[in-house]
Amino acid sequence: MAKSNYLEKKILDHVLGVEAFPQPAGVYVALFTTATGDDGSGTEVTGGGYARQPSTWAAATSGAGTTSNDADIVFPNMPEVTVTHIALYDAASGGNMLYHGPLSTPQVVASGNTFVFSAGDIDITES
Repeated sequence: MAKSNYLEKKILDHVLGVEAFPQPAGVYVALFTTATGDDGSGTEVTGGGYARQPSTWAAATSGAGTTSNDADIVFPNMPEVTVTHIALYDAASGGNMLYHGPLSTPQVVASGNTFVFSAGDIDITES
């Protein structure tokens, strides 16, 4: 997954002692129907019972600096939609995009169905 422009700036400022960057109170997974961009762009899913879902993450491994979601992330009562991209945000609505990227394969979801990322399905690698 790629870092957003927002996150890149916050990391640089924090590491270089310009400004502290506090840990987000929560990290939420958002689903998109179009490509996402470093500038926070993209078309987020709407309708049905869709809402961003909270997520938890395993500690990053040393060396490659990789982490993945450590619990299932469940989106119940979805609208009819094709999900192509995901993003991580620091808020359940609004907020700032942190990471984003495409699904390996777009997923068609029928109205009323549940969309799930099983534990370990979402990987983030810092290189």
